[in-house]
Amino acid sequence: DEELPAVLEELRPEDFPFISFWISHLDEQKSAIFIEYAIENIQSYLSYLQHYYRINQFIGHLSPYVRNYCAKTRQPDLYEKYCEKCMPHSLMFYSRALLENGKYKKWVELYIYNNIDYKFISNEDLKLIQTHEPTLLLPLLTSIVSENIEAKNRQSYREAVRYMKKIRSIYKKEKKSALQRMPIHILSLIRTTAQPNVTA
Repeated sequence: DEELPAVLEELRPEDFPFISFWISHLDEQKSAIFIEYAIENIQSYLSYLQHYYRINQFIGHLSPYVRNYCAKTRQPDLYEKYCEKCMPHSLMFYSRALLENGKYKKWVELYIYNNIDYKFISNEDLKLIQTHEPTLLLPLLTSIVSENIEAKNRQSYREAVRYMKKIRSIYKKEKKSALQRMPIHILSLIRTTAQPNVTA
């Protein structure tokens, strides 16, 4: 065990599957050093894999083990760090972790700042955040509306109307008191798209 850190330092990216093997076969106490190594060095292995499908396949295999370890050792921030390093391939795992931990603002920022296609966002996730902190959704929803209006086709207009209904629902429920804390450019977009001249 004392020699293990030195051995790990000598590993090459192509040796990473051995780390994955030990993580999946050891308990949380014995796998701790392998988990730490994996999180710190995961990006080099993903670069080594190159192919998008192979990376997704590997992340899909490894992530549940890292998640279980972090859950048992009560280290949710460590799991988030892992997911951040594996983006965009870890989107599903990262998104779920943020929602489970009630980090709704960070969840919204994840989709906005990474320019993730809104079609990957489930209605269930939107409803969850709308139940707890609805105003956090406004930047995301207004971005989706704007994107669909700019597309200028029948289907995109329908999508814009669908998401504008969500905006109106939040606006009506929260009224001006909550929206006054929103950035000016977001408020402007809400007012601009609140009653568009759209024909489905």
